[in-house]
Amino acid sequence: FFFFFFQAEDGIRDVERSRGLGDVYKRQALIARLKDYVVDEKQGIVKELDSAKERQKEISRLAADNKEQLLTIIKNYTTNERLKEESKSANAEKELHETRRNLETAQQGIKDLEAAKSRLEVQSQESEKSIQSYLSTCLLYTSP
Repeated sequence: FFFFFFQAEDGIRDVERSRGLGDVYKRQALIARLKDYVVDEKQGIVKELDSAKERQKEISRLAADNKEQLLTIIKNYTTNERLKEESKSANAEKELHETRRNLETAQQGIKDLEAAKSRLEVQSQESEKSIQSYLSTCLLYTSP
């Protein structure tokens, strides 16, 4: 097998019309403006990127600050809840202590009442004996 390569001759190619030197200068000016535009856009994008990086750093710093504040709030809340529970326990313990004191006072009152009752019973018995003795004496003197 043989392969043949043909090269197109100048006359066979499509012919482009010459536009003259003005078109070349116009293209160069357009390319220069496009380059300036691309450079300006690139600088704008770089500035926006730098600005975005700064905003991201600021947001990260604020997030860290907010995290610290949130942790402080949680710690304070936990401490407050613990103190409330301790306060409730302390109040309950105080009430229990006062109830015990009242109970002791009541028990002492009962003992005092029992002692007074015993004294009254003794006095009552003595009074009864005295009255019986007086009645006996009265009967002796009044009998015929």
